[in-house]
Amino acid sequence: MPKITHGLTKGKGPKRVPKLYSVWVRMKQRCCDKNHHAYRRYGGRGIAVCDEWTNNVVVFIHWAQKNGYREGLLLDRINNDGGYSPGNCRFVTYQQSNNNRSINLLIEAFGECKTLSEWAEDRRSVVTASTLRKRIQLSNWSPEIAITTKSRVRSNTTRQ
Repeated sequence: MPKITHGLTKGKGPKRVPKLYSVWVRMKQRCCDKNHHAYRRYGGRGIAVCDEWTNNVVVFIHWAQKNGYREGLLLDRINNDGGYSPGNCRFVTYQQSNNNRSINLLIEAFGECKTLSEWAEDRRSVVTASTLRKRIQLSNWSPEIAITTKSRVRSNTTRQ
């Protein structure tokens, strides 16, 4: 059976491979290549690429173009325990992607659930993310108090 080609890797120079082709290749490597450095966090824990995309980069590229792909955005899985498929993927900023990581600390306060970094950026927060993490994880502060209590100002003067 002859190999079917998509024509996306022809040509020379840095423009020869479309960006979305590279996104597709890296997605498949993370899920299928046991020698890939990220395999244990993807394929190794059961994350797979749907059949629709696995063997057809053109289908993936068409989906991406119709679903918000722009230069500078990242492919993100909505449910981190789900695979790569049209119903579970979207394109997001780097910051949005970081907020969707499975290792994030989720904090519920004021009737809302956000990541620690999202709370640090919230208008109600008067402290940095690192202070917030210390207060909640190490000192067992309630989230609302940790978010809204200003840090003490330390003096750089020494006692005489």
